[in-house]
Amino acid sequence: CRVCHLADLTGGLHPLSLPGEPVPPDLTRLGGWSLADFSRAMREGRTPDGRLLDRAFMPWPAFAGLSDHEVASLWAY
Repeated sequence: CRVCHLADLTGGLHPLSLPGEPVPPDLTRLGGWSLADFSRAMREGRTPDGRLLDRAFMPWPAFAGLSDHEVASLWAY
C-alpha cells in the first residue's frame, strides 16, 4: 500500500507514478466506508459507489485471496 499511497497512506503522486496515472487516494480518509466496503474493494475491485478500480493502477486481484482476518487487519491498520 505504501508504495502508491505513500508511507503515511495519505495518497498523492509517488516516485513511481506513470504519466496519466490517477492520483492514489488518501487511505486515512475512507469516511463512510465499512469493513464490508473495504473487503469488496480489495477482493472484487468495486468501491462503495460502484466504481470498478482499474487493475493497471490498483492491483486488487493480488489481494482477492486474502482471508477475512487479513482484510480485517488491513482495515484496522
